[in-house]
Amino acid sequence: MRWSEALGHEVVDTSTAEAVGRVDALVLDPQDSSITAFVVGDRVVSWSDTGGIGSDAVTISGSELLRAPRTGTEEGAVDGSSRPLSKPILTEDGYALGELNDIEFDPVTGSVQLLITDDDEIAGSRLMGAGSFAVIVSSASRTSSDGDPDALTKTELYELAKDRDIDGRSNMTKDQLLDALG
Repeated sequence: MRWSEALGHEVVDTSTAEAVGRVDALVLDPQDSSITAFVVGDRVVSWSDTGGIGSDAVTISGSELLRAPRTGTEEGAVDGSSRPLSKPILTEDGYALGELNDIEFDPVTGSVQLLITDDDEIAGSRLMGAGSFAVIVSSASRTSSDGDPDALTKTELYELAKDRDIDGRSNMTKDQLLDALG
């Protein structure tokens, strides 16, 4: 499921079968690369307190599970200051990889699968931090040393090809850059 798809889902109290609000935002924990809570108005419900998120709704067993934010990350999600969409994605060594357009996550566990830009998808496992200015991911050199060049974006592959002075790199697709760097 994508972050943008989750927004607006009704939050339903299964004990009363009543809608108690809508999902206004999600709480992203970059340390665990996961969604940890849903924002409903000025309140929060922990992922672990939900029955999960389906194609139409998030279910909770009682409206008392909606609570005030407890952490700075939750407060930032409620007030909008730490919402990650539309923020630049930077590597830990400062390279810009584009703007975060969406986040794909597992609807059962909340685990972040992909960070999505206009041009590329970045493995959720690379997520390192998210704040009021940017989303930070591990650098290309760190990822490539981990042995997974497929996890690199086209921009990062281009920079590696530039470092190796590979001819024709500016006209290559991501797959061609992978082959040339192979």
